[in-house]
Amino acid sequence: MDATLKETIKGFRIDERGWVEIDSIKKTVELPMEGLPQSFKYDVYLKNVGKTKAHNIILRKVTASGGLDFMSNARGIQRTQDDLLKPEPSDAAQIPPYPIPKVIAPNAVTPIPFTLDGAAPQYSNKYYRYPVGRIDYTDDFGIAHWIKFCFVVINAAGDLRYCEYGNEEDSNPETPTNN
Repeated sequence: MDATLKETIKGFRIDERGWVEIDSIKKTVELPMEGLPQSFKYDVYLKNVGKTKAHNIILRKVTASGGLDFMSNARGIQRTQDDLLKPEPSDAAQIPPYPIPKVIAPNAVTPIPFTLDGAAPQYSNKYYRYPVGRIDYTDDFGIAHWIKFCFVVINAAGDLRYCEYGNEEDSNPETPTNN
């Protein structure tokens, strides 16, 4: 395949592919339990801002805990997100445990959100909750893509802030390596 044709295909795929992004996050408050910090749930809606469908959508998430410095610890966040790719021993079939739509049409927002968990800071605001995860999907051209996220519950009201690191998308290798 000549270089001009490869560049044309790459440009077409970048322009026409599905692009999954976080569209909105809506906080819900859980009832407080005596002796525990206020807990929250966050409904997260995804949107495909691309021109073609996004397929095979898989969500992987965890709620990490730690000091406020975790939000600026690039290696720690990356390790947490990379660990989400490891199959758990009880998950031999690697079936994602979080029900989300498997396909999102162009310009569509998921009708049902996925949920993130969080809690107000503890121990005199020195111990925080970090909803961390990644979403993997395939575009209409069979190219795998991902988006990573990392938030921190910053106060007792349950306000979220993006972590300094861990909120990124793949680097878009638009041409399969076997071409």
